[in-house]
Amino acid sequence: MWKVVDRVYESERFPVERAAQELWRAATSQPSGDIAAGLASDVVAACLDVALNAGSRSEASASAGLAVAFSGEASLAADIARRAAVRSVGAEGDRALGFARALFSEASNYLVSRDLPGFVGPSGRAQTVGQAVELKAAVRSRVEAVVEEGPRPPTGAGPEWSGYVRAIVQRLAGR
Repeated sequence: MWKVVDRVYESERFPVERAAQELWRAATSQPSGDIAAGLASDVVAACLDVALNAGSRSEASASAGLAVAFSGEASLAADIARRAAVRSVGAEGDRALGFARALFSEASNYLVSRDLPGFVGPSGRAQTVGQAVELKAAVRSRVEAVVEEGPRPPTGAGPEWSGYVRAIVQRLAGR
């Protein structure tokens, strides 16, 4: 599946919508390290609770850090969720949606940042670092739009959270 993502990074034939879709298809189809499973975890849901209840960004940062530490889950998903909790406190409107938007945006940012630099150059879609940054921002924007268009996130932990993550990942992957 990652070979398709590589092709997306190599050619402008693929629109950003397809780039985001192939990225999430690959990320959720690998035998180990399924990012969706991590995002559906209890520690991520605990960070959502932090985002909903924190009075400030500094409180969100400290509380999310404690939630991650007490969970015993030092993972990529937990780190992404901690950052999403802090970002969502400053967002206007629905904090749960702000958290979800930030969570999937940060996860996408990680996935793109991991591989895209290897495709920057004269023969790639992004011929300069600036173009790579623009592509990464466009993918993040697309992911945020898909989250916005999807179902509303739950306002608490539990099976509702993992079901929500599955639904959004399905939308992101175009399934």
